[in-house]
Amino acid sequence: MFYLRGAALISICAAFCQPLPVSAAEPVGQAVQIRTSVSGARGPIAVKDPVYKDERISTSKSGLGQFVFQDGTKLAVGWGSSVVIDKFVYDDAKSVKKLTIMAAKGTFRWISGKSGHSAYEIVTPAGTIGVRGTAF
Repeated sequence: MFYLRGAALISICAAFCQPLPVSAAEPVGQAVQIRTSVSGARGPIAVKDPVYKDERISTSKSGLGQFVFQDGTKLAVGWGSSVVIDKFVYDDAKSVKKLTIMAAKGTFRWISGKSGHSAYEIVTPAGTIGVRGTAF
């Protein structure tokens, strides 16, 4: 009888100690053009591949990647560059409440989407860029 109680207790503990399934990350945009080698957290990025919040995107010395976010914002990452999609808060009205990119090194081109200018922020090693126009 004692062994049955012990076995039941161990079974219950084992059932509750199982790791919970990790929900899949929601994509925040997708690659629309890839030239040479562009990689992300999940490996090489190809055209139409999704990109995710907190993902570091790196290009080779001859690489180029162009990405479109859910609100229509476009980001082109130049050769030998590295950027991180740091913050992405999207609401149901098809606009971004907050989109922050950390540009660690290299070159990039930015074209704002449908969201208000205060939603965008680009952090560089030299300082933070507040987006007030549509393209730079």
